[in-house]
Amino acid sequence: MPDRSEVDKLLSQVVFLARNNSFEGLNALRHAVERDPDGGASAYVRERLWDFEGKVRGGIAFVLAGNYRVRGDLAAIREIYAAGDTDVRQSVLNALWGEPNASPEMGPGIVALAIEGARSPDAKPVA
Repeated sequence: MPDRSEVDKLLSQVVFLARNNSFEGLNALRHAVERDPDGGASAYVRERLWDFEGKVRGGIAFVLAGNYRVRGDLAAIREIYAAGDTDVRQSVLNALWGEPNASPEMGPGIVALAIEGARSPDAKPVA
């Protein structure tokens, strides 16, 4: 795992740019989480997730959910989704695109979570 100060630095660089509805810093964080074979970086980022607010927390949740999708950890995806606010839940759902190759239950689990998200009172219609 990269040392915690390195991960803290990456987390501090995550910025939401409202003018174009995008983020700075997510790619560097994503690369650090993906390149960590023992999962320590993602565990630490998950601990720190609730230290952030709004769209920034949602962006960090996006990174985590994408990593958990690739690793086949449906339980971790569900935990973040269930504990999250609107920004987190929307970001988790947005991270679930792509092939769920890691385990057979990922596909049906992702579909079930998407249906749950669509039924949520804070679901946004697609324009």
